[in-house]
Amino acid sequence: MGALLCLITIAFLLIGPVFAASESALKLTGISSEYGPVAFTITSTAIGARNKLGLTLWNSSDPDNVVNVNFENKSFLRVPFDQWRLSDNEPRRRRELERVEFIERTTLCGQKCSHYVGYRGWRNQPPQPVVDFWCMQNPPCSKAAVIAWCGLFHLPTQYGLPIQVKARRHWVHVFTLKTIGRIPLANAISKIPSGFTRAKDKAQLIFGIGNGMKPSDIEDLFTQPLK
Repeated sequence: MGALLCLITIAFLLIGPVFAASESALKLTGISSEYGPVAFTITSTAIGARNKLGLTLWNSSDPDNVVNVNFENKSFLRVPFDQWRLSDNEPRRRRELERVEFIERTTLCGQKCSHYVGYRGWRNQPPQPVVDFWCMQNPPCSKAAVIAWCGLFHLPTQYGLPIQVKARRHWVHVFTLKTIGRIPLANAISKIPSGFTRAKDKAQLIFGIGNGMKPSDIEDLFTQPLK
């Protein structure tokens, strides 16, 4: 009987962390060229970013769009994913990497990861190193979430989940990691708060109804990096 209880205890200890992981979300905090100080949460189906402007949400049930949320006027705006990740002041050239080089396995903020360097060329020049990125393998999220997350950073998906991205030359979105860990699934940023209304454009999202501004008047608030 004692041996049986011992086996049950060992099984619980082995299975428990796996079950707990499935009931938790990954949280990354740091500095983003897109958002400034930001907290990202990633679940198996959703990605959320909280910053000083509000929230940005992506969900696998609506993979072609993201939702921007403004807490001050309790409004939200759905934006096509490709339009959101490519700000209007960026050149619309191809950003796919031509080659990726593995550098080393390392630890970043306590998380084991792999360091890679991405190469690409311009104007018939040989590929040059343009971006460093650190990925965790076997991330606790769906393939769709990995694709969306890598899409934000314009990085390939086959190397895992990027947890830090640094540019050697101009790159669309970079992120310096400060902390990484798990939080309860219930605390993840995964849905529009109840009672919020849908805005018709960016101007209404920021300033509310009846402000008289056109979307082009406040475009820089969304396209310029936060300080």
